[in-house]
Amino acid sequence: MVIYSAIQSNKGMSFENFIDATNRHYEIAGVAVIQKIPTPSKNVKGRIIYSAKSTVDFIGVAMGGAVAFEAKETTGAKRSDGTRRPESSFPLFSHNKPMISEHQIRFLNKWERNGGWAFVLVHFKVRGECYRVPVSFFKTKYAEAAKRNGPKSIPVDEFLDEWKVDKRDYLKILDE
Repeated sequence: MVIYSAIQSNKGMSFENFIDATNRHYEIAGVAVIQKIPTPSKNVKGRIIYSAKSTVDFIGVAMGGAVAFEAKETTGAKRSDGTRRPESSFPLFSHNKPMISEHQIRFLNKWERNGGWAFVLVHFKVRGECYRVPVSFFKTKYAEAAKRNGPKSIPVDEFLDEWKVDKRDYLKILDE
């Protein structure tokens, strides 16, 4: 059951803002209390400087269990007419940095080992698909990428159907 249906699309809204809206609906419905964890930062001469590494994007409690997850969104390549081509893969790196850092994977692994739900919520914006992906999947993919000439992205067909969720009710599968 989708917790709310008022938001039909997220035009002009970042994926994390969309998740925040979903989390407000979860809280109102009494299903969960999940909050965005801000990255510590400071203003230095008008520029925002991150003063520490973040853990993950969201932490909270849902259905009696602790929840922690990182949220990532990808868009397809731009066409000459300005539209975007549907994504064929999820990039493991952006500007030569991991999309999900090693310390975040370690944090999520520890969270899971201690009985919490830990995952990466991946949104393919153009495709309109959202997946709740186990941390172990990304750990394996980054290990493969670390090998000489390893893959630098994950083909979309490697994201299992069982991981697919409605981004308006991404916790649903935790309840099943």
